[in-house]
Amino acid sequence: MKPWRNIVLTAAVWMAAVVGATGQTLTNGEITTLRQLKSLTPQQATSGPPVRVRGVVVCHDAGWHQLYLNDGRETLYFNADDFAVQPQKADLVEISGRARGTNVLENPKLVILGQTALPAARPLELSELGLDHGEWVEVRGRVLSAESSRGRLALLLHEKDQNCLVYLLGGPAPGDFK
Repeated sequence: MKPWRNIVLTAAVWMAAVVGATGQTLTNGEITTLRQLKSLTPQQATSGPPVRVRGVVVCHDAGWHQLYLNDGRETLYFNADDFAVQPQKADLVEISGRARGTNVLENPKLVILGQTALPAARPLELSELGLDHGEWVEVRGRVLSAESSRGRLALLLHEKDQNCLVYLLGGPAPGDFK
């Protein structure tokens, strides 16, 4: 009897580790991480699995319809217009609804739970920006020019023979951005 008890215990520990590592809920199929939401196939989205994801707002710009949420591991874009509540950067929030795509929710809700520190941004070279589309990253470069004709501060950065145009989202450009 003892060997079977050890096997059952080992299987239970293994299942708990797998569930904890993936963030998946076995009981109701609820999506609880951005990775699960990003990995959703069109076939899975047709059933509209429930979503309840907590994370930190790393960017909110209602004028440009931008809302980026970081769940501690990765970042995902949502259309800011989908939510009645307008959060601020560094708000800890919970987004819920039914998934209809990788970043589209039916009956989307956003609840602000409080304020928290921003997560550390992943440092990237300008040449690597295409590798982490939509992620919370940090780049460095020399500013070649700055302008605000589109309502947001735009910087032309240069680093290691690469140029990159960067818009600073979060609200209208300040009058004096020197």
